[in-house]
Amino acid sequence: MVDIHGDVEGSWDDNTYRLLAQTTLLDHSLNVAEQVVLILSDNKAWHVIPDTMVAALAHDLGKLVSMRGYLYSLGEHHLAAGRPLAGIPGFKELPKKNEILRAIKLHHKMPQGLLGKT
Repeated sequence: MVDIHGDVEGSWDDNTYRLLAQTTLLDHSLNVAEQVVLILSDNKAWHVIPDTMVAALAHDLGKLVSMRGYLYSLGEHHLAAGRPLAGIPGFKELPKKNEILRAIKLHHKMPQGLLGKT
């Protein structure tokens, strides 16, 4: 999930950083998606699950090695995450694509809307 050699999250406490370094991006994204489904199901907000699943699975795509550039080096991986997502066939046709992208871009900032808060 993090690159143990010079990652922007390197300033985090050692225990958190070590744990993240042992977790793959895929495992982390699937865990976030699973937690989202549990939270939304508990709150009977099933109608939001499909869009929130897309956001949950894509929220850290800015950490892909191919995306590690200027924004990543500034700790702004969440701003780069929308780029690979927008390139996935069918994404641009999603009715809530702008809300999904906003939730991803703000996942380290102040959340907005139900999708972002979840």
